[in-house]
Amino acid sequence: MRRLLREAYRQQKEHIESLCQEQELHLRCVFLIDGKRGARQSSYPEVRAAVGTILKTLQRTLKEE
Repeated sequence: MRRLLREAYRQQKEHIESLCQEQELHLRCVFLIDGKRGARQSSYPEVRAAVGTILKTLQRTLKEE
């Protein structure tokens, strides 16, 4: 699961990184996995979609501030 999360983030981080550079921000992302909910095996497309949703929400929040 950690490997999937890292890869999904790596492939989608360009937009959030460029936004942070424009606003002179430094960003560190930490993903927590709930042991009970994360027990089932997730496929890469599911993880990628979830990470994408998180990053889009973060982008919207940063643009508002």
